Amino acid sequence: MMMNQVAFNTFLFDLRPKLYRFSLSLLKRHEAAEDVVQEVGFRLWKGIRSGADHPRMEALAMCTAKNLCIDVLRKNNRREGYLKEATLGHKTQTLRTPQIILEEKDTHAFICSLIDRLPLQQKMCIRLRDVEGYELSEIADILESDEGSVRTNLSRARKKIREQMLQQWNR
Repeated sequence: MMMNQVAFNTFLFDLRPKLYRFSLSLLKRHEAAEDVVQEVGFRLWKGIRSGADHPRMEALAMCTAKNLCIDVLRKNNRREGYLKEATLGHKTQTLRTPQIILEEKDTHAFICSLIDRLPLQQKMCIRLRDVEGYELSEIADILESDEGSVRTNLSRARKKIREQMLQQWNR
């Protein structure tokens, strides 16, 4: 079933924040992330108008964004993008004192710096799974990979981060 313009606009409006956050996490520049989101929308609409139909439009959109970001990174002679944000574990119900808030910010910055050092595939996997909340099968579609590779990259990324955190805290 082909998507009409109203349905497409609604789909893209709902997906835009995810596309933007993902693109920004790789490119670190607001303008470049906006350009990627615009280009994704253009390419998807062009495909729909030509009669192409895809059963998993969100995965196609995220995959297109990923590929465009990689193109931008290559064009700028950069080897890796950078992750801007990471999520921390659960939030406690305790009173958040200024000291606790400062410690959380320090921990967040430290985790971000550890994620920044990961290889691009691991960085994208951890971003899509732990920040954006995609399922493994969806990540595999987005990264044009298989679920086994996604699991492996997630496992390796988490292991590296865990080891580096323990190493830092045991100093």
